[in-house]
Amino acid sequence: MPLSQNYNLRMMRNGEWFWVDKNVLRNYPSLIKASAIIVYIYLASMVDENQSCFPSQKYIADNLGCSRATVNRAIKKLAEQKLIAIERKDRIHFNYMLLHTGNSNSETKMSHVRNSPVSNNYTNNTNKQEINNNTVVCTTKEDLFAQDIADALKEPSQIETYRHYVRLYPEGFIRRILSEVKLTPIHKIRKSRHALFMYLIRYYAKTH
Repeated sequence: MPLSQNYNLRMMRNGEWFWVDKNVLRNYPSLIKASAIIVYIYLASMVDENQSCFPSQKYIADNLGCSRATVNRAIKKLAEQKLIAIERKDRIHFNYMLLHTGNSNSETKMSHVRNSPVSNNYTNNTNKQEINNNTVVCTTKEDLFAQDIADALKEPSQIETYRHYVRLYPEGFIRRILSEVKLTPIHKIRKSRHALFMYLIRYYAKTH
């Protein structure tokens, strides 16, 4: 019996999850205190689809069990590191917007089975890089996400299919499906994880 069956594992569904850039957790703790990382994570849990939220600093402090001064210092550090942008909403509220942080080579190496020579600025461009087998691939964010899916499902031949879906549906939606597929015990899968992934994508897209 798989070990995972002994536990009530969390599931990335029904709005009970949120995402935080790996880059923030890997590269910024040495630049800002742990308290600022915690505040960043809390803001990430509150943002809407536009990556913005407007809780008061007292509200954040009360929910994190720290002082308002700690929250204030944390927010200043986050803004200094350009992890967030701040706009005044009213007398006591500010609008906090989570900013794109970019990605590093080390992050890419940790996210992929292979070590592709991806440049630091791959996310928002369509530059191309040669990899070890002398094939050329696009290093857009969508392409790298598709590669993540192919690696997770062990289906490199299906990468074009995954590219199609990552351009068609929101990243959060696809990651939720991918997580569900990976957590499904293999003995409960009729064909393959790829087939289950495709079925769930189409099913949830149709019903939601």
